[in-house]
Amino acid sequence: LKLSTSGESINAILYCVTHGDGQPMGDVAFASPSANEENGFPNIKGIIDPDTVVQHGWKPKFASAITRSYMLDGAPCAYDPRNVLARVEERASALGYEPKFALEYEFGIFHADHDLMRAGRYRELKPWGHSLINYDLVRSGEYQDFAAEFITRMKSIEIGVASLVTEYGYGMYEYALTPKSALAAADAAMRAKLHLRELCAERGLVATFMTRFQPPGKESACGAHHHVSLW
Repeated sequence: LKLSTSGESINAILYCVTHGDGQPMGDVAFASPSANEENGFPNIKGIIDPDTVVQHGWKPKFASAITRSYMLDGAPCAYDPRNVLARVEERASALGYEPKFALEYEFGIFHADHDLMRAGRYRELKPWGHSLINYDLVRSGEYQDFAAEFITRMKSIEIGVASLVTEYGYGMYEYALTPKSALAAADAAMRAKLHLRELCAERGLVATFMTRFQPPGKESACGAHHHVSLW
């Protein structure tokens, strides 16, 4: 909690750099023109972007939305990634272009072992699937059902999945999203990652998009491909 000239405020950055819930801050909170000791690292407002409200087809009683960040005086937050990307889209439009993005993400799926996870022994988790061959329809007996469910869920929130395939490496997979405009593609990428992890959790699995979950040379790494075109 900080005191500022405009009252009391909580700055999210103080929570982003902690080692864990309830633990002391583990890094320096650097000052910026809009957040510093003089103004008490003031809070910002998150306001729902109405264009992002979607009802979850697999849970009809639930919906989700994405917020945009604003300063307390109502000005758009200059550091909000969505605001930055929206400005870039506007600049491209002024030049007569519409950028479109098709994004692919590789990830690992493992059987959840909460004892190992609590002990920080993530590298010992058992990969989901019994082979390391890419493009293998029978790597796991549940793979096709998992892929179909993920694709159906994404379709219900207007996210197209062009493919979901096995990648080279134990427990390695990849999905490709259909093209969208820049901001819509970024939103879809965030949501697809979130809901894939959600689906995994429902099935006793855990997913990671981190670059490497094993040391270099020991197992495959996760990558990404961002296909960009101008229209």
